[in-house]
Amino acid sequence: MNARLKLVIKSGKFNLGTKSTLKVLRGGKAKLVLISNNCPSLTKSTIEYYAMLSKTAVHHYTGNNADLGTACGRLFNVSVMCVTDPGDSDIIRSMAAERVVSYRTPVNKGWFYRNTWGWAGVVRGHLSFTVVILSICACFALLAVLVAAILRALLH
Repeated sequence: MNARLKLVIKSGKFNLGTKSTLKVLRGGKAKLVLISNNCPSLTKSTIEYYAMLSKTAVHHYTGNNADLGTACGRLFNVSVMCVTDPGDSDIIRSMAAERVVSYRTPVNKGWFYRNTWGWAGVVRGHLSFTVVILSICACFALLAVLVAAILRALLH
């Protein structure tokens, strides 16, 4: 990971810091976001939310902010960074290959992706509309069965 990151620093384009990462995410130009493991939770959730909206991959860096700063070749701490152009590095392809496994599901015969955080949908990390509707219907069916069982128990 650090070798790929150093290649991005040498040949690609990137932004360091929360404010500049949020600007790039809002502009939709980010390809990958790296978050250190000791990043404040509010900052982390904000970055993850904007990354979800802009359909950008997020990688949780295993080291703390000092380690991420050192990996970027800086003498200061870096909690958040984003890659806008990977340059000669294959960091985006390697992140996608290690995070996502694809397979077919019987729901709508489309391709779904399973990442390490849970189910993701057909379009780069978003739940499919069909899956959401089926989940809601299943919850209502379960609720109807429970209400029927309670009423049956009360009437007998």
